[in-house]
Amino acid sequence: MALQPGIPHQLPMGPNLPWSQEAAFATSYTRPHKPTSKPAPKSIIVGQVDQSDALATTPQTKSESALCASQVVVWLHSVVAAICNILTLNGVLLPGKKLSATPSRPPKTAGFGDPFNFLLRNHTSGSKTDPSTSDDDERRLRHIPDYVIEYAPYCHLFSTEEYWPGIMQEHIDHTTPYAGSDPAGGDYRDLNEGNLDKLNDFGPKTYLQSNDDPESYPEWLGGESNIPGAPHRSSAPAVLVVVDKGEYVDAFWFFFYSFNLGNQVLGVRFGNHVGDWEHTAIRFKDGKPEHVFFSEHEWGAAYRWEDVEMYDDKRMLTYSGYGTHAMYRTAGVHHYVLPFGLLQDITDKGPLWDPTLNLYSVTYDPRTDIVRPGDLTPDVPTGWFDFAGHWGDKQYPMDDHRQYRFAGELHYVSGPTGPKWKNLARKEICEGSGECHIQDVALDNVPRVFSQTEWEWLRRRREHRYGV
Repeated sequence: MALQPGIPHQLPMGPNLPWSQEAAFATSYTRPHKPTSKPAPKSIIVGQVDQSDALATTPQTKSESALCASQVVVWLHSVVAAICNILTLNGVLLPGKKLSATPSRPPKTAGFGDPFNFLLRNHTSGSKTDPSTSDDDERRLRHIPDYVIEYAPYCHLFSTEEYWPGIMQEHIDHTTPYAGSDPAGGDYRDLNEGNLDKLNDFGPKTYLQSNDDPESYPEWLGGESNIPGAPHRSSAPAVLVVVDKGEYVDAFWFFFYSFNLGNQVLGVRFGNHVGDWEHTAIRFKDGKPEHVFFSEHEWGAAYRWEDVEMYDDKRMLTYSGYGTHAMYRTAGVHHYVLPFGLLQDITDKGPLWDPTLNLYSVTYDPRTDIVRPGDLTPDVPTGWFDFAGHWGDKQYPMDDHRQYRFAGELHYVSGPTGPKWKNLARKEICEGSGECHIQDVALDNVPRVFSQTEWEWLRRRREHRYGV
C-alpha cells in the first residue's frame, strides 16, 4: 500500500490532533485501486428495470430548479438532525428538551435478558442440548415453518459491488484467531464452522485477523465467484435464524460478506472493516407477516409489511448498499446520519439473490441459549453461531499506515460480531432496546433525531461490536 508522494503521512495522529491536520491527512490518503482482470459487471440487468441509469430516482419531468430545491431541503434537514443528534449524544439536549417527535421510554426486553450482559455471561458457552426434551419436542424445536420460506425476501446486490457475498468457511481459512492484539495460543489449523466456538475460551474480544492485507485485494475478500447466477443462486449460503416467541415468530435472514467498504464524507472514507453481517428480519403473527426490519449500519428501519416492495404476491425485496451492504426497502440514494457526519448509501437493482436456494437454517431459543440445526438443513454445523468474537481484524492502531481519524471517525474499525449478538431476543421488531419507530414511507429518506435512550443503546452496541 502506498500513499501519494509528499503528503504528511508522518503526522502524529490522535484525538488531540488539530482538525485541520486530520482533514489534511485523511483527504490526501489514496486508497489503492483494485486491480481488475475484466470490466466491472455494470451491464448486469435484472428484471424489468433499465440499469443504464440506476441512480436516477427523481422523475425527469421535474425541473432542475425544483430538484435542486428538494435536495437543499433534505440536506438542511440532515444538517439539523446531525446537530441535534450530536447534542443529544453529549447530553446537551435532555429528554425534556429533545426535538424528537416521539418521546423515549426505558429500554425494553423480551424477557430473555439484556443482550449485552448476556454476551458477557455466556461468551464461554458453546452449543448446548437439553437432555429433558423428547424426540417429538426436538422435531418441533427444529422445525422451520413453511410460511417463513413462502415469504422469504429476495436481495438485490449493487450492480457494481466490489465485495460480494462471502463463504464463512473460506473466511475462516484465510484468517488467524487473535486474542486482543496477539495471536491466540494453540494450533487452530483445524478451525471450521463447526468448532469456531472453541475460541470463546479467549472471551468476546477475539478476532479473526485476516492473513492478507485488505488493501492488497485478495480474491477471497472480494467474493466475486459468489455473485448470484441463474436462477438467482449464490455459492455463498445465506443464514436463516428462526426464533419462536410464542405470540410472534421472527425470521432473521443474515447475509455475510468478507469485507465492508465504508462510506465517504467530504471525500474521506471511513468505517472499513474485515467481515460484515447484515440482516432483514420478518415478524410473523399467526403465520402472516406483520413487520419487517432492515439493518442499516448502527441502526436500521422497521416497516409494516404492506409498505415493503414486493417481488411477487408473497416475497418481498430488500436492497444491499454498495460497499457497506446496509439493507434498504427501495433502490436509490439513502441519506443517513452519524454523530459526526452526513452519509449516504446507494442501492440499485443489481444481481438478484434468492437466499432460499442455498442457506443454513437454525432455530434459536435465547432463554435457554440453545441453537439447533433447522429441519430444512439438519446437518449444518452451529459452532459459527455460538462464536462470541469478531469476524474480522481488530481496529488498527493509529500508527498503522492504513489508519487515520477524521472528525472522530476511523478509516478502519473492528470487524463485527455474528448473528447471535444482534439482539435476537428483541421484543419489538427493531434491533435497538429503545422506542421502536415503524417508519412512515413518506419520510423514508429524512434522517430523524434519536432520543438519548437510543444513543445510549448505540454507544453500547458500538462498544461490543467493535471491541473498544
